[in-house]
Amino acid sequence: MGISKTIKLVFFSLLVLIIAASFVQVADAKIRKGKVGVFAKNIPKGAFIEGPVFDQKGNLWFVEIGSGHIGRIKPDGSYERFIDLGYEWGPNGMKLDKDGTLIICHRQRGIIRLDPRTKKVETIVADYHGQKFNGPNDLVLDSKGWAYFTDPWGTGLENPTGGVYRVNLTTGEIHQLFDNLAFPNGIQLSEDEKILYIGECNRNRIVKAPLSADGNSVNMANIWTRFPGAGGPDGMSWDVKGNLYMAEWDQGGVYVIDPKGKIIEFIAVPEGTGTTYCVFGGRDNKTLYIFESWGNTIYKVRVAYPGRPQYGETWK
Repeated sequence: MGISKTIKLVFFSLLVLIIAASFVQVADAKIRKGKVGVFAKNIPKGAFIEGPVFDQKGNLWFVEIGSGHIGRIKPDGSYERFIDLGYEWGPNGMKLDKDGTLIICHRQRGIIRLDPRTKKVETIVADYHGQKFNGPNDLVLDSKGWAYFTDPWGTGLENPTGGVYRVNLTTGEIHQLFDNLAFPNGIQLSEDEKILYIGECNRNRIVKAPLSADGNSVNMANIWTRFPGAGGPDGMSWDVKGNLYMAEWDQGGVYVIDPKGKIIEFIAVPEGTGTTYCVFGGRDNKTLYIFESWGNTIYKVRVAYPGRPQYGETWK
């Protein structure tokens, strides 16, 4: 028996509504809400900037890997070279802890702490039980006073011995979570602090690693997302919807990945391929700041959702 004209009409109407709704969802999912523009281009040549973090006063702090300094852009837009840490191509990833001190990955010195009020620098951990690090690269802090950090330098596809560690910021107690990655780079924690997300740069993918109950080891890790073309995952930040924003080295932009690991957008910078990091800021925390390190340029773009603050980080 054939379907009546009425049923056909109802079916067609429902189909139109479903298609229309899907288009609305796609439109609503668009992340970038304006043009990418320059925020700062007054940083000395050769600095090779990375590791950004905002403090409560609106200062944007970052490491200058090439020169070995820590610099900042003040709220008035002026640049200040804040301190020399003593090594060129030394400092790398950086986070602000709950006490307002800067926790820094340093290629030669390990994990160090810098107090911006006094400029005092102290070492948290310099090696892994006497074994020298490859060279710490990036880190993320949890709510219990621990830092997770990547240790990639000198590793790659032919020598996949890159490490990931967990260190207590007070006692220096340290645990190794990985020793078999091909240049682990950017790193983040899930909101409940039960899962690590690690950018394996030389395989151009993100590894998802559930943590043990005590956080000192990982359970079965798996590949969360792969990325097309050349380049590799670098610094990462979350928004409040659970989307991950990841600077893709050698591609000149930021991938946006939804909570299921699907790439939903690519935000390209106007110039340069050396995108190393992205961080949220602004009065409503809905401005994404993108670091392009070859040109020492900081770009900014408005996005749909605010950034998700990590424990210990502060936001303007």
